This record gives sequence, structure tokens and C-alpha cells, in this order.
Amino acid sequence: MDELMSRYDVVRFYGDPPYWESEMDAWAARYGEKRVVRWYTNRVVQMHAACERLLTDVAKADSPFRHDGCEQTSCTCATRGRRRGRAAGTCSARRARR
Repeated sequence: MDELMSRYDVVRFYGDPPYWESEMDAWAARYGEKRVVRWYTNRVVQMHAACERLLTDVAKADSPFRHDGCEQTSCTCATRGRRRGRAAGTCSARRARR
């Protein structure tokens, strides 16, 4: 984390705390609560809203989101995500079956 924070201008880091509670606490203490944000991915409503917003932003014709194909920075978990229906019409991401 020290290398990433010093090499890049990290405005905000979202981490999923389970199994990383102590590390998240240490990073927040070192880099600040506004830069290190605990984001629990097991919250269906919040994750649905975040995924929908990301999908909307990335899918727009004039979207600034790009990937240069670099294997080191590709996020294979993002390409494996799929939508599925849930109660009350919400959707959640899950890993695709291989």
C-alpha cells in the first residue's frame, strides 16, 4: 500500500474489510479516513446501485473509461461478473461459471 500511495495520486481507495480489518484500520490511520474507505460488498442494495452506476458510466458512448490491454492492470474478476435477478427487482453481480 505504501508503494501505491507514494507512486500514484490516490484520491480514494475502497477496500472490502472482511479478513482485512486490521490492515484497513492501519491504512486509514496512515492515509486518512477520506482516502481509505471501508466498502462492504455484501450489502446488496448499495452494491446494486454502485454496479448500475459503473455500468452506466462505462457503457456510455462518450465514456472516458478505457483499458489499454495491459495484462498487469486488467481486472479479470470484472469481466467474469454477471447479473442475476433478486427479490424486489434488484440485481447483483456474481462470478460466472467457468
